[in-house]
Amino acid sequence: MMRASPARWYALTVPGRQEKAASRELLRRGFHTYLPVRKERRQWSDRVQTVALAVFPGYLFVSVGLTAARRLDLLKCNLVRGIVGTREGNRHLAVPIDDSEIDALKTLLASQRALEPVARL
Repeated sequence: MMRASPARWYALTVPGRQEKAASRELLRRGFHTYLPVRKERRQWSDRVQTVALAVFPGYLFVSVGLTAARRLDLLKCNLVRGIVGTREGNRHLAVPIDDSEIDALKTLLASQRALEPVARL
């Protein structure tokens, strides 16, 4: 009998400006996602609007027990390019993110401080 892996947070790479669509697709497939966003006011010729933009453009976070089958399910999603990790020989190892890091990010975003986008994780 195979034991379920405990859920851990992982960063996924997705196409830029497609973070929200990728998050929706993953949610539909049963994954728990977190997309940190910042508010920014944008002006168009006819209006000013507040928009929600990704804090980490091209990335979002997913909490999952990363078995081989779940990894494959993630990578089958149309908008997921990959899982952030390292290389060890020929193998790609997904690097989990501590819950405390995600909690700290949520606390920072809740503080309503002005944030700039972060280009790379």
